Amino acid sequence: MVRTRSAAAFDAPLRALGLEGRYHLHCDDVDGLPDFAGLLGAYPADTHVYVCGPEAMLTAVQAARDVLDRGTVFFERFAAVPGADGQARAPFRIALRSTGEEFEVPAENSILQVLRAAGRDVDYACSEGACGTCVTD
Repeated sequence: MVRTRSAAAFDAPLRALGLEGRYHLHCDDVDGLPDFAGLLGAYPADTHVYVCGPEAMLTAVQAARDVLDRGTVFFERFAAVPGADGQARAPFRIALRSTGEEFEVPAENSILQVLRAAGRDVDYACSEGACGTCVTD
Protein backbone atom coordinates (compact mmCIF):
# COMPACT_ATOMS: atom_id res chain seq x y z
CA MET A 1 0.00 0.00 0.00
CA VAL A 2 1.50 3.30 -1.09
CA ARG A 3 0.24 6.79 -1.81
CA THR A 4 1.57 6.82 -5.38
CA ARG A 5 2.83 4.12 -7.73
CA SER A 6 6.14 5.97 -8.02
CA ALA A 7 6.63 5.47 -4.26
CA ALA A 8 6.44 1.67 -4.56
CA ALA A 9 10.14 0.90 -4.23
CA PHE A 10 9.86 -2.90 -4.47
CA ASP A 11 6.94 -3.29 -6.85
CA ALA A 12 8.96 -4.57 -9.83
CA PRO A 13 10.99 -7.16 -7.87
CA LEU A 14 7.84 -8.43 -6.13
CA ARG A 15 5.98 -8.76 -9.43
CA ALA A 16 8.99 -10.63 -10.84
CA LEU A 17 8.52 -13.31 -8.16
CA GLY A 18 5.39 -14.59 -9.94
CA LEU A 19 3.23 -14.69 -6.83
CA GLU A 20 0.11 -15.52 -8.88
CA GLY A 21 -2.48 -13.32 -7.23
CA ARG A 22 -0.88 -13.31 -3.77
CA TYR A 23 0.67 -9.89 -4.34
CA HIS A 24 -1.43 -6.77 -4.80
CA LEU A 25 -0.15 -3.20 -4.78
CA HIS A 26 -2.70 -0.63 -3.66
CA CYS A 27 -1.87 2.91 -4.86
CA ASP A 28 -4.01 5.64 -3.32
CA ASP A 29 -3.57 7.86 -6.39
CA VAL A 30 -5.04 5.15 -8.64
CA ASP A 31 -7.18 2.99 -6.33
CA GLY A 32 -8.44 5.63 -3.86
CA LEU A 33 -8.28 5.31 -0.10
CA PRO A 34 -8.24 1.71 1.12
CA ASP A 35 -11.28 0.05 2.65
CA PHE A 36 -9.63 -1.50 5.71
CA ALA A 37 -12.83 -3.11 6.97
CA GLY A 38 -13.25 -4.79 3.59
CA LEU A 39 -9.63 -5.92 3.54
CA LEU A 40 -9.72 -7.34 7.07
CA GLY A 41 -13.15 -8.88 6.52
CA ALA A 42 -11.90 -10.79 3.48
CA TYR A 43 -9.72 -13.06 5.63
CA PRO A 44 -10.62 -15.71 8.23
CA ALA A 45 -11.47 -14.39 11.72
CA ASP A 46 -8.25 -15.79 13.24
CA THR A 47 -5.93 -14.15 10.69
CA HIS A 48 -2.85 -12.29 11.95
CA VAL A 49 -2.29 -8.99 10.16
CA TYR A 50 0.98 -7.05 10.31
CA VAL A 51 0.77 -3.32 9.61
CA CYS A 52 3.43 -0.62 9.37
CA GLY A 53 2.92 2.93 8.18
CA PRO A 54 1.82 6.41 9.11
CA GLU A 55 -0.22 6.87 12.28
CA ALA A 56 -3.40 7.88 10.41
CA MET A 57 -3.36 4.58 8.51
CA LEU A 58 -2.66 2.55 11.67
CA THR A 59 -5.55 4.27 13.42
CA ALA A 60 -7.86 3.43 10.50
CA VAL A 61 -6.78 -0.24 10.56
CA GLN A 62 -7.35 -0.42 14.33
CA ALA A 63 -10.80 1.15 13.95
CA ALA A 64 -11.73 -1.41 11.28
CA ARG A 65 -10.44 -4.26 13.46
CA ASP A 66 -12.44 -2.97 16.42
CA VAL A 67 -15.66 -2.76 14.37
CA LEU A 68 -15.17 -6.27 12.97
CA ASP A 69 -14.01 -7.64 16.34
CA ARG A 70 -11.92 -10.32 14.65
CA GLY A 71 -8.33 -11.13 13.87
CA THR A 72 -5.16 -10.01 15.55
CA VAL A 73 -3.40 -6.92 14.28
CA PHE A 74 0.28 -6.29 15.01
CA PHE A 75 1.49 -2.71 14.57
CA GLU A 76 4.97 -1.40 13.85
CA ARG A 77 5.00 2.26 14.82
CA PHE A 78 7.61 4.93 14.23
CA ALA A 79 6.63 6.70 17.46
CA ALA A 80 4.73 5.99 20.65
CA VAL A 81 0.96 6.02 20.40
CA PRO A 82 -0.16 9.51 21.40
CA GLY A 83 -2.17 9.33 24.62
CA ALA A 84 -2.54 5.54 24.37
CA ASP A 85 -3.22 5.21 28.10
CA GLY A 86 -5.52 8.24 28.20
CA GLN A 87 -3.00 10.24 30.20
CA ALA A 88 -0.63 12.99 29.14
CA ARG A 89 2.96 11.92 28.63
CA ALA A 90 5.28 12.94 31.44
CA PRO A 91 9.06 13.42 31.54
CA PHE A 92 11.11 10.63 33.12
CA ARG A 93 14.73 9.74 33.87
CA ILE A 94 16.85 6.93 32.48
CA ALA A 95 20.22 5.59 33.58
CA LEU A 96 22.75 3.91 31.33
CA ARG A 97 23.83 0.75 33.11
CA SER A 98 27.13 0.72 31.20
CA THR A 99 28.28 4.19 32.38
CA GLY A 100 25.96 5.17 35.22
CA GLU A 101 25.01 8.36 33.37
CA GLU A 102 21.49 9.64 33.91
CA PHE A 103 19.36 11.55 31.43
CA GLU A 104 16.06 13.40 31.67
CA VAL A 105 13.68 12.41 28.85
CA PRO A 106 11.17 15.21 28.22
CA ALA A 107 7.59 14.24 27.43
CA GLU A 108 7.98 15.37 23.82
CA ASN A 109 11.14 13.30 23.14
CA SER A 110 12.06 9.65 22.90
CA ILE A 111 14.93 7.97 24.71
CA LEU A 112 16.63 7.57 21.35
CA GLN A 113 16.38 11.30 20.63
CA VAL A 114 17.83 12.20 24.04
CA LEU A 115 20.74 9.76 23.76
CA ARG A 116 21.60 10.85 20.22
CA ALA A 117 21.45 14.52 21.23
CA ALA A 118 23.88 13.70 24.06
CA GLY A 119 26.27 12.15 21.53
CA ARG A 120 25.82 8.57 22.69
CA ASP A 121 26.29 5.80 20.13
CA VAL A 122 22.96 3.96 19.91
CA ASP A 123 22.01 1.30 17.37
CA TYR A 124 18.88 2.31 15.51
CA ALA A 125 17.43 1.93 12.04
CA CYS A 126 14.16 3.88 12.26
CA SER A 127 15.07 5.87 9.20
CA GLU A 128 15.81 2.69 7.26
CA GLY A 129 12.59 0.77 7.93
CA ALA A 130 14.16 -1.82 10.25
CA CYS A 131 12.19 -1.01 13.37
CA GLY A 132 13.06 -2.67 16.67
CA THR A 133 16.81 -2.15 16.33
CA CYS A 134 16.93 0.27 19.28
CA VAL A 135 14.78 -1.85 21.63
CA THR A 136 16.72 -2.48 24.85
CA ASP A 137 16.17 -4.29 28.12
